[in-house]
Amino acid sequence: MRTPATVGALWVAVICVIAVPRWDRLRVNAGLAQVQALVDTFPQTIAIAALVLSTYLIGCIATPLQLALGRRLIALGFATIDPSRQHNARGIRGRVQRLGYRLHDHMAEDPHSVTMPLESAMTASFAQAGAPALACQVVPFHYVLESLESAAVQLCEKVPLQAEEYDRLKSESEFRGGVALPLGVLIGLMSAPISLLLLPVAVALPLGLIFQSHQLRQQSRKLLAVCLNLGYARSPLLDGLVAAVKRMKLPEDASSGTWSAAIALAATYLGDWEMSTQMKHEFYPGLSAEEPKNVQDFLDFLMAHEPDGVWLDVQELRKLGREVNDMYPTEPEPVA
Repeated sequence: MRTPATVGALWVAVICVIAVPRWDRLRVNAGLAQVQALVDTFPQTIAIAALVLSTYLIGCIATPLQLALGRRLIALGFATIDPSRQHNARGIRGRVQRLGYRLHDHMAEDPHSVTMPLESAMTASFAQAGAPALACQVVPFHYVLESLESAAVQLCEKVPLQAEEYDRLKSESEFRGGVALPLGVLIGLMSAPISLLLLPVAVALPLGLIFQSHQLRQQSRKLLAVCLNLGYARSPLLDGLVAAVKRMKLPEDASSGTWSAAIALAATYLGDWEMSTQMKHEFYPGLSAEEPKNVQDFLDFLMAHEPDGVWLDVQELRKLGREVNDMYPTEPEPVA
C-alpha cells in the first residue's frame, strides 16, 4: 500500500497547491459549492476517511501510468545513445565511445547482466529438445522474463531469501517510479514563485528517481534470470515452447531456418501470436553464406504446418531484403 498511498498523497498536495490560491474564485462555482455543502453534512471522520480512500485510489490509477511513462522515457534515452563497441579509439573520442556504451547498457531494459544467465538457461532448455545453441536467440528475452515475473511466487517455496529480495527490489522500483512525477510537479509549483533557477531541481529529481527505478527493475530481472539459470525457477512460456518443439520431432540435421520456424510456430500453438510475429520479423537465418537455404527451410516448414499464412512471411522477408523463391505464395488463397 505504500506506493499508491504516497503517490496519491503527492498528487493531492499538487492539487492543493494549485487550488488553494484560487479558492476564492473556485468557491463561487455553483457545482463546487453544492459538493462542499454535501460534504459539510457528513461527520468529519467520514470526510477524512473519504479523503484517504480517494488519495489511495488516485495513487492506484496514477502509479501504473507513471511507471509506463518512465519506462518510455528510458526507452527513448536508450535509442539516442550510440551502443558502439569500438573502444580502441584514444583520447576524448575513445572516452565518449566507452561512456556511450556504458550508458547504453545501463539504460537497456535487459542489460548483459540479465541476458547472459537468461540465454544460458534458454540454451540448456532448448538443448533438451535437440535444438542448436543459436535456436534460443529467436525467442525475445523480455517475453521469457515477463513470464518469470508472473511466476515469481514459485521462488517462495524453493529460495525464500531470493523471493524476499525480489519483492524488495520490485517494490522499491515501483515506489521510486511512482513518486517521481508528482514530486517533480510539486517541487516545480512551489519553486516557480520563489525563483526560476530552482526549476532544474524539479526536473533533475524525478529523472534521478526514474533512473533509480530502472536500475532496481534491472536488478530484479537479473535475480529472476539467475534463478532460472540455476534451476530455482521455471518459465511457463519457455517450458511450453520446449514441449511444443519436442512434439514436432525435428530431425537432427534441421537447419537454423527450420528451428526458427518451429519455435515461432510453437508460440502460435501457445496462443501468443504477438510473440510469434515478432520472432518471424526478427528471424535470424544464420551465416550469410547459408542465408538462402535457411530462408527456404524456414518457409518450407511453415508451408508444411501453417500454409495459410506463409504469404505474410514471404512479404515480410522480402521487405527485410531476404531472397525468396517465387514458388511461395505472395497473396492469400482466394476463398471458394
